[in-house]
Amino acid sequence: MKKKIYKKINIFTYDYPYVGNDSHFIEDEINKITKIFKYVKIIPLKKGQKLRNTFKHHNNIEFDQGLSESIFSIKIFIVFFNIFFCKYLWKQLFKIKKPFFFKKIKMTIKERILSEFVILYVKKNKLDTQNEIFYSYWANHTLIAFNILDIKNSFARSLGSDLNGFLPGDDYVPFINIKYRKLKFILTLNYGQQQKLLKEKLIKKHKIIKCYQGIPVQSFNSRINKDKSKITFLSCGSLIPVKNTRQIITFLSYFSKKNENIQVFYICIGKGNLENEIFRLKKKVPSNLNISFIKSVPNLVNYIKKKDINYFINFSKSEGMSFAVMEALSMSLPVISSNIPGNKEIINNHNGFIITKYNNYSFKVLTNKIIANYFSEKKYLLKRKLSSKLIRTKLNRERNLERFGKIMLEKFS
Repeated sequence: MKKKIYKKINIFTYDYPYVGNDSHFIEDEINKITKIFKYVKIIPLKKGQKLRNTFKHHNNIEFDQGLSESIFSIKIFIVFFNIFFCKYLWKQLFKIKKPFFFKKIKMTIKERILSEFVILYVKKNKLDTQNEIFYSYWANHTLIAFNILDIKNSFARSLGSDLNGFLPGDDYVPFINIKYRKLKFILTLNYGQQQKLLKEKLIKKHKIIKCYQGIPVQSFNSRINKDKSKITFLSCGSLIPVKNTRQIITFLSYFSKKNENIQVFYICIGKGNLENEIFRLKKKVPSNLNISFIKSVPNLVNYIKKKDINYFINFSKSEGMSFAVMEALSMSLPVISSNIPGNKEIINNHNGFIITKYNNYSFKVLTNKIIANYFSEKKYLLKRKLSSKLIRTKLNRERNLERFGKIMLEKFS
């Protein structure tokens, strides 16, 4: 590693270093960043209940919760006054169309409010917008602030919904036309993200860098279920519309009806605003389909190690690159996935199965492929080997962190 870059990097997160959603990947990146930059400042938007201890091991990290605290302060009046006269806000509001009209208005106003808090934070703390480096771990409201402040050295990660949209079947993202405008570069997770950025002319091609995040490599799991009278599927994800859990149950119901001599087990890990609706589906499934709902597990990899899981299933409508899918692959599980860029980047017919449509014909084709694979020890074992191999060769955490470090040195030395 070269000599440290004598610059300060300000990292805007959603909730890290509080225990929360950001922790999976960002901690590894921050550990790498502390070895490259002399000064590191972490600025979360959301204040959590519990702080992680790991970030404290570095003496060049400063943690500032000033942004999260200011959101609950009297500054809200200043924020409303500022955004009322913001041309970006009114232009965006006038462009909004159905469906989800009022939800889009709410999303737009909320993003502009949050970006104004970031602007006030930067100004109050006198962060140097021309010499310091600014990193947003999500391509969210923070990028609006970066644009308005005209920050010279700013970059971000796009992780999925922040580029593809949060509404089911609708790709609306507030202020998408200005968020990427002044970034030095953007880190993406898949080819589909790059294509959208280019198609909508959001940023120049040379500023788009595909940089996988990766997970730890696990030893190859050659477990074969000798008892072919049962088969077990596993999914892990929030019970919200975009994760498409209802469609998973619809497919597994079809699969079970076509294989009445097999006991089909489905373990669904997750919680969310569709819990009650999805739980009720359990009453309508075939008698040989056994569904277990688990709200959360401490560690998915460890959970898979203890269970006889045969396939992981992900029918999500939008993913940057699913952490749960990567964990399943690391445990040598073939993955049955939806036909979206975030999944197709790592799943193919060699290490899993891709479903393109949700109808009886597609379900029939997929069912036949799974049964043919499951009852052939040679074919099934090959899919497990190729799942494990993909993690070693493409999503190896250590290797991808080294690439991340080289990007930092190249861009900011």
